[in-house]
Amino acid sequence: MNRQFRRKNHYLPQMYLKNFTDEQNQLHSYRLLVSHDQVHKWKRTSVEGFAYHDNLYTYHTEQGETDAMERWFHQEVEQPVEKALEKVVTDAQMTPNDWKNLIRFTMALDLRTPARMIQDMKRRNDTLPDFLNKSLPESFQEFQSLSNEEKANIAHKEKDDLFPFQIRVDQKRENPVLEVCITNGRSLWLGTIKSHLTQTLPKVINQRWTIVHPAQGLTWFTSDFPVIRLNYYRKGKYDFQGGWGNSGSELMLPLSPIHLLYTRVGSKKPWLRGTRLPFDLTQHIQKIIAEHAFCWFIAHKEDQEVSRLRPRVVNSQKFEAEKKFWEEWHSFNQQAEQSFWQE
Repeated sequence: MNRQFRRKNHYLPQMYLKNFTDEQNQLHSYRLLVSHDQVHKWKRTSVEGFAYHDNLYTYHTEQGETDAMERWFHQEVEQPVEKALEKVVTDAQMTPNDWKNLIRFTMALDLRTPARMIQDMKRRNDTLPDFLNKSLPESFQEFQSLSNEEKANIAHKEKDDLFPFQIRVDQKRENPVLEVCITNGRSLWLGTIKSHLTQTLPKVINQRWTIVHPAQGLTWFTSDFPVIRLNYYRKGKYDFQGGWGNSGSELMLPLSPIHLLYTRVGSKKPWLRGTRLPFDLTQHIQKIIAEHAFCWFIAHKEDQEVSRLRPRVVNSQKFEAEKKFWEEWHSFNQQAEQSFWQE
């Protein structure tokens, strides 16, 4: 039986976005980059038609094109968290397993957005060359100690569907040469996500989390980069380079207009679930959410505070450049992935 190939990939799952819809099940979205002044600041849209890119998670393997990652997200991350999200918005009691599923969902949401992809690819572009230059000499010495048969067996050994890392051996020379090839693109990004969710998450899953409410009269909005990893140093001094295992980092995620998931790494005494935060702290967190947004704000109603916190940018050239990037996203990565498997 043929199954439908899932090309429409929501980087903000629809079950998450539904928590921010209005009475007509519509989202209110605010774009931070627009092509001209006449674009309306707020746009109403459906959950299905928002926060996705075609083929964001599609990739090529030796057998051809696959939507395995999109299906993996659905089966391993989204389906298990459905009951937990329902309990969050209804303030129902949650089991330890609900919390585990919610934290897994949060880590996935931290890793799977376009903003995080661009951030991680830039970091790898900056760090991979030095890393390989430092690690290859030692690897080459180990390689030289092998027999010719063992050297030959290394070729293609390290190929993996989601880790475009390949060891090749040039045996045309008298002394075989070791080559290491890696592609910093979609497959490596997706492989890193899966690695974090299967290997890193179990090491941090027992961190103490809570869910808090905004001050009376205020609400939470969210963005297309919704999971915040905050390092707070002093008043007015903070950054978004916090980590899941960094003691003192604060992790937070708006889950609905009145629910915010929160933890401080290493803290054993978070706020009690259901705590209503003071007015000034609520406003400060709103400011942090706004500063962390990538391209979009999402809310259950038009919120004029958003435009004050992050005025939009009107720039037709940047707008067209962004549009072109996503139009070419799939074909660019498709060519790189196909070339990797054809070598």
